[in-house]
Amino acid sequence: MTENIPQVEGTFDMYKDWEGDTGYFLIKIYHKEQKIGIRYCDMQTHKPRIDIFGRVPQEIYVEAIKRGLIHNMQHAAYLGKELMKAFVCLKLGKEYEQDQDEQEMTF
Repeated sequence: MTENIPQVEGTFDMYKDWEGDTGYFLIKIYHKEQKIGIRYCDMQTHKPRIDIFGRVPQEIYVEAIKRGLIHNMQHAAYLGKELMKAFVCLKLGKEYEQDQDEQEMTF
């Protein structure tokens, strides 16, 4: 580190820092079909609006973006992170639990 640039330690508080969106995603893996699925639900009514399936995270989050289901960067980052965790679980034959702390995951 020879450059004189600021160095910052990242922090996150789920209650202070999370920015809501117009909806939320429920993520599930389907071992038999070797797919990941997301269900988008409306934030106000909690009613499901659409299910999207794919074999890799990119197929799913790109489709969600195309359909205008993500309205802020934080939600996009969250979805990408959770889809990658689901993908790893799918490939390893493990169960996936949404929002499970990465430090608690065992592989």
